[in-house]
Amino acid sequence: MTCLPELKRHKQYGHNPSQDKRRQELDVMNETVLLSGAIPDLLFLGDSLTQRWELGAWLHMHPGLVLNRGVGGDTSAMLLERFEVDVLQLRPRWVVIEAGVNDTWVLDGHGTETERADVRGVAERIRLHMENMVQTAVEHGIRVILGSIPPTGEVAWAPSLMRRNQVILQANEKLRAYCRQMQVPLADYHAAMVDSDGVTLRENLASDGIHPNGRGYGIMAGVMSALLKQIDWEGSLKTRGGNTAS
Repeated sequence: MTCLPELKRHKQYGHNPSQDKRRQELDVMNETVLLSGAIPDLLFLGDSLTQRWELGAWLHMHPGLVLNRGVGGDTSAMLLERFEVDVLQLRPRWVVIEAGVNDTWVLDGHGTETERADVRGVAERIRLHMENMVQTAVEHGIRVILGSIPPTGEVAWAPSLMRRNQVILQANEKLRAYCRQMQVPLADYHAAMVDSDGVTLRENLASDGIHPNGRGYGIMAGVMSALLKQIDWEGSLKTRGGNTAS
């Protein structure tokens, strides 16, 4: 059996059993990947929008080992906190980072007391956390793709629809500016899924106003596939020797 350094494990938060269970499952998955000696070619890091995405079905035409490291309910801060566990530890060649919608629930009274006290700073917090993850990945030789935050529709338990989508617009503009400045590829899900008003989610792309349905994920997959072709992702794998342990 391959001798490995001590496995880095996820923090257990204790306030959401399903999230903690998902993190425990990812610990086992990460250990399996490390023991196999495989190096992921493309790792998706995100919240429930990533967790629910059946990546293999949509990206089967692309070569390489693709991993899903989405955890429902994660904010951008929580992604940053587990970045070492799910990204640096696994050493993927590319990481796709998608987060931010869960940061906006503070507009409806959710989140920590500190977050609720600074609702005007939501978009800026998302930017700072995403930039931190990008910089950390680059420092470790991992190439990055950022995903914009998709728009949302009506959410029964979170009535701040227009306010939430305005914050999402602000955060996405910050992410787009950063990607242009740093030449980081951006998978612009928002632009592909927004309605003609430029703010809200198009009808019939989600069942609950947040999580994409099959059609919604089909659009996201189209955006991602086009971007992978544009940046010649497959060519980069050949250049770096494909999926072999180093």
